[in-house]
Amino acid sequence: MFVSVVAVAAYEWTSGGAGGSGNISTSSSGQTGEAIFIQVVNESGMAPMAGTPVLAGPASSPNDVTFTPAGIYTLIECVHEVPNGAVVGNGTVVVNGTTTTVAACPLKEYKTDASGRISITDPSGPFYFIEAGGNFGWNDIVVGVEANNVVNMTIPVPSGNVTTPWGSPGATPSRLTVLSPQTTTVWPCGQGLPSGSAVTAQGVYAGEYVAFSYAALPNGTKAALREDCAVGGL
Repeated sequence: MFVSVVAVAAYEWTSGGAGGSGNISTSSSGQTGEAIFIQVVNESGMAPMAGTPVLAGPASSPNDVTFTPAGIYTLIECVHEVPNGAVVGNGTVVVNGTTTTVAACPLKEYKTDASGRISITDPSGPFYFIEAGGNFGWNDIVVGVEANNVVNMTIPVPSGNVTTPWGSPGATPSRLTVLSPQTTTVWPCGQGLPSGSAVTAQGVYAGEYVAFSYAALPNGTKAALREDCAVGGL
């Protein structure tokens, strides 16, 4: 099956950020704020898949993801090691009569409707974790949450080769590969980026859709960006 983040209205052009060449967002004329629209369809016939689970929730970093013994990816804060015999409740672990509170997992399970769709109209930033289908550990992605940006992509299951529609307004869109940058840290942007940094914004760049904004730093590493960063502040 495919998991598809679909448009709710016509394409509209938006300017690309630093390093970008422009991107397409999807929104209605009254749409403000951020949104993620997802549709699950059958891979072979492209028919909508009703009742399909999709896990999604805010992440503090694109690297805030771990592989569990059960064979799926999830957010680090959703995994807790407990001793044998422990009683696990809603946010609590009881061991030998002692109750310990654990951090709540921010992921929410959605189920697609009769048309195979779910809507996330209030994603909180700076990043958002999405896992489609629930059966394939590699079908997960972290995307950036930016002001007034509607995320639009397709996640094929089981391949996980994410794409996004691209084309001029009113035209039948082609599909671009979604790039998930390999970053080692998250840059806070409080004093700007080091001189010589090169920023690539979320959106279409060099024939791919960059899932979140990042900076190539002078030391050769890459940092995900929580917000817009000025270059040369450090």
